[in-house]
Amino acid sequence: MRVLRTAMVDFQTEEDLKGYVAEYKSFTTAIEDLEQVVIYQTGPTSIQAIVICEDDEALQKNIEKTAKWREEQNFKGVVDTILLQGDVLFDYKRTWYEP
Repeated sequence: MRVLRTAMVDFQTEEDLKGYVAEYKSFTTAIEDLEQVVIYQTGPTSIQAIVICEDDEALQKNIEKTAKWREEQNFKGVVDTILLQGDVLFDYKRTWYEP
């Protein structure tokens, strides 16, 4: 069953947010186990990132890679992170979008 993990991340400044998003986009597009990644800005200094994988095994691999990446990057300005995950019960996608 497809699984989803979402992270709400708050930053100290808008510049911290922009730097993190740029690095995160490069990092996630290089991971083959990810089916879908959506990042959206929820406020001037906060984002929500949604990752969908084909199964729990792929998600766990992603979690390990992401934790290692965050540790290596040692991002400054991250104030708080809230993580949630669960099974995807419904997913409808009509188009591809990248601004």
